[in-house]
Formats: sequence, structure tokens, C-alpha cells
Amino acid sequence: MTSDICGAPVSLKTSEALDSWNKMLRAFLAHSAETPTHLGAVLQHEPDFALGFAAKGLFSLLMGRAEMWEVAEDARDQAHAARAASPITAREGWFITALDRWLAESPTGAVAAMEEILETHPNDSLAAKVSQAIRFVLGDATGMRASIERVLPAHGCDHPMRGYMLGCLAFTLEETGDYARAEREGL
Repeated sequence: MTSDICGAPVSLKTSEALDSWNKMLRAFLAHSAETPTHLGAVLQHEPDFALGFAAKGLFSLLMGRAEMWEVAEDARDQAHAARAASPITAREGWFITALDRWLAESPTGAVAAMEEILETHPNDSLAAKVSQAIRFVLGDATGMRASIERVLPAHGCDHPMRGYMLGCLAFTLEETGDYARAEREGL
């Protein structure tokens, strides 16, 4: 089994796809416009990567635009087809579940799926960020803060995404009114 830059298991088979996936992770965490470019490269290298389609669907929903709902539905269908075609990890299955739940009008169910991943893989920066982003859409500042505080210990000084997670922490601290600590963590 292959692991991504965060140490989370992925069912990617080629080094090219893994490299693109890791670039996509960094781009997503940085709110970069390059995120869809890197995700597209992953799916070009491995068109049966279920997690890639689940991520595409979740990212589409996070945009908060009505016209992206159909894109997310198509991504969900592709994720399910890819899962039927190749074995996936339990973690990847939870991403599909999150997408299914959100498309069934339960964004809180999608958050619960992300938190299931984080129970087993607290080092999974993608799941942490998606959980935080959905909670932000829902206006759940307290939940955002609790989630990031729970997984931050797994993002130690040697974790390549630690800086992004500290940024997530600073944001949640600001959103919950702890401005002095938010500034310290942000700096």
C-alpha cells in the first residue's frame, strides 16, 4: 500500500500519480488555483482512482455554487464506478461516504465521515481540512476548533503539512474569539 505525503494510505499505483496527488494536497491546503490542475493530472494517470473522484466532488460542493452540484454528482458516480473496478482503502471509502452524505443533503453526515477517517488517521491533513471547510460552511466554529485541536498532535514538527494545520488552528481560534492565541499560532 502506498502512502501520500501525510502518511495516509492511498490506492495509487504509479509514482507519477502519487507525485500529482501530493502536489494537489499542498495546493488544496494552500487554497491554490492549481488544485484542479493537479487533481486532473492524478486522474489522467489513474482514471480508476476513486478517492480522486470523491475529492473532486467534495471540492465542487465546497465552492458553494449551485452549478457545481451536478459536477459533484458526476464525480460521485465516477467514484462509485472506480470503487467497483479496483480495491480501495477504508479511508478512501469514507471520502466517498462523505460525498454521498453531502449529496443526500447531510453536510453534517459528511463531517462525521471525515471525523471517522481522523479517528484512524489523525495525520491526514486532507481529511482535517475538508472537515474544517464543511464545518465553516455550516457555521460550526466550535466544531472546527475541536477537530483541529484533536488532530494537531499528529502533525508534529516533522509533518510536511504542519504549517497548514497551524494556519487552520489560527483560523479556528480567530473564529471562536481567541484573538491573542490566534495571532501567536498564526505567526
